[in-house]
Amino acid sequence: MPSPTPDTYYVALKAFLRRGDKVLVCREDNETGNWDLPGGRIAVGEFDTPLLAVLEREIREELGEEIKYQINGPVAIFRYLRPKKSTASGGPELLRVFMLG
Repeated sequence: MPSPTPDTYYVALKAFLRRGDKVLVCREDNETGNWDLPGGRIAVGEFDTPLLAVLEREIREELGEEIKYQINGPVAIFRYLRPKKSTASGGPELLRVFMLG
């Protein structure tokens, strides 16, 4: 089986942002109104960017420049195949989840 190309393989990073016993969950700004953790995909041109820098960009885009947090390290890494309607190609997506304090 051939290796996936950058056009069909997505890498996403999500964060558990915790304050005390509360975790931030955001409502997606689209027609579905789904709930999700802050984070997102590596953008075009960010392939060589460290994953923590990509996660920081995503957090600041979604929550603003003023947010303060501490990274406690990855807590889960897994893969899943998204439905074809969710991605341009329906290819697999590697999801990295980080616990932030």
